[in-house]
Amino acid sequence: MGSRNSGSLGSALGQCASARVRPPFAARLLSFVPRRTMHWTQVYDPLGHWWLSTLVAALPILVLFGLLAGLKIKPHWCASAGALTAILVAVAFFRMPIALAAMSFAYGVAFGLLKIAWIVLAAVYLYDISVETGQFEIMKESVAGITADRRLQVLLVAFCFGAFIEGAAGFGAPVAIAGAFMIGLGFKPFHAAALNLIANTAPVAWGRLALPSIRSRRLRPFRNQI
Repeated sequence: MGSRNSGSLGSALGQCASARVRPPFAARLLSFVPRRTMHWTQVYDPLGHWWLSTLVAALPILVLFGLLAGLKIKPHWCASAGALTAILVAVAFFRMPIALAAMSFAYGVAFGLLKIAWIVLAAVYLYDISVETGQFEIMKESVAGITADRRLQVLLVAFCFGAFIEGAAGFGAPVAIAGAFMIGLGFKPFHAAALNLIANTAPVAWGRLALPSIRSRRLRPFRNQI
């Protein structure tokens, strides 16, 4: 028993020596690592009725769209109210620990800023540059000069140009940019939005720099087959 303990101690000291870290310093570093693990199991029907639990879970979305479309409040205030409602619902109804809810909120904010916002910001910046320099009007005149057939214009703008914008930006940018393109060509706003939404169903899996496909490959059990 003594030889086994001395052997394990010797191996630990050897690892510390190979890493060029003294044992007291290593122990001091390990003291900062949290040892407790937070466990929480989500209950999908906390209120005992699936329709009522579904309604409570949908409160953040209802608050977001209610403030945005109903009361015409600025988008950043609507998003903040929706996020606050999501935290309150998770803590009050789904019994999520407050610390875990705060960490989930921080992770969501970081994910949105690092993997979503900068892509959309670059796409909108590119669109604003093309509008200010007059290149956007040149593109519209070029498409209009190719053909006056509305069907071919839909294929060129909604399906081809929209697929390019989806791959470069995503997150609704193809509908907004290509929709403005088609409105400039003479399409009605409703028709332009509807046609772009239909066209956007094909390239959406490869949108935002192929982010959905990358995430699916990491999450699905058959990720090696994608």
